[in-house]
Amino acid sequence: MTSKFTIPSLIAVTVLLVALIGAALGVLPAYLAGKFESSGHEVPEWLIPGDADAVVELLEDDPRGPVRELSTTNDGVLVVFDEGVALFGTAPVVEVWSRHDLGGATAAGVTTDRERVVVAYEGSALLSGHTRWLVLEADTGKVVDAHWTAEAPRDVVSVLTAEARIVLSDDGRIEARSLGKDRELWSHVLGCESTEVAAVGARVTVVGVCGDEVRSVELSAGTGTVLESRSWPGTETPELLALTPTTIPGGADDPVERLLDGEWTQGYLDLGDVLGEADYLPPRVEEGRAPARLLLIEDPQDARNRFALEIAGLLLEWGTIDPEALEEAGLLVDGALPDTLQGWDTGVDLQSARLHDLLTEVVAEQGTPWEDLDR
Repeated sequence: MTSKFTIPSLIAVTVLLVALIGAALGVLPAYLAGKFESSGHEVPEWLIPGDADAVVELLEDDPRGPVRELSTTNDGVLVVFDEGVALFGTAPVVEVWSRHDLGGATAAGVTTDRERVVVAYEGSALLSGHTRWLVLEADTGKVVDAHWTAEAPRDVVSVLTAEARIVLSDDGRIEARSLGKDRELWSHVLGCESTEVAAVGARVTVVGVCGDEVRSVELSAGTGTVLESRSWPGTETPELLALTPTTIPGGADDPVERLLDGEWTQGYLDLGDVLGEADYLPPRVEEGRAPARLLLIEDPQDARNRFALEIAGLLLEWGTIDPEALEEAGLLVDGALPDTLQGWDTGVDLQSARLHDLLTEVVAEQGTPWEDLDR
């Protein structure tokens, strides 16, 4: 006779029993969703990713402890503490909601549509060894769904799509589990070692080493259908770098700054060649060579604009571009290039197009700025 009990259901029964025992003993149960506080402020209508530094500055002496991680929703900056999370708006910088005193080590992530936050934390006392994870509305912090698992908090939130969390098994199997019911939606087996996974937009990218070949597969986040596949000779798994319109400029996860700071020399490739063929971009990896970095881009126009602004700043620093040319093109703000795209008070795409034309002219006259750098 086949058992009707599944591992998740057994965990749920165990947790229920433990909760009842804990309540009877007067123990504060770790299955609560922490302490929720709303500031009464609504999340601002738009996000300025560059204001993330102002959020960190505001929290320097916060009693909840140091800021462990930052990520972004559509309208705010999510801050992760040791045992809590909080959402801050930008323009102005203001705390919107928080959940704290979760009772254990906490990890959190944002879905790829940036509309929900997933928070996972370790159970304590009688619930030690179990992980509680919550699905929250990003704008309000309200709980949409809640589950238990035996996985570590970091593993629960490491890769999220709009509707699922991605689980990577030791044997290389990729499984998408729904955020609502925590049930399998689809699975894929790459059949490689040293597998890495990332989700950007509506795609999940899987890369690994298969013998003497590096293989990458792009899957539909909704169905697991294979959309694109590529391979190169090689024995090292490329690092996956995600770039979205809400990536924090200059942050730890900003691939533009990382690549232009010298990592491009190790070999990079933007999947689908969506950056275009602008001569002022650092050269991609040579054909037939496995890239050390795979750049996953959600919005090609935003990515091109970010690269153009960052490269212009470097050329200005190196003395390759004339400040007067930038001034004549109307690209300076208070006598300097803005630090972020939002620093332009006119249309970002219009200003970026002017900058693209200017950079193209500079390279045509002086040659590529990257050719004298060792690869």
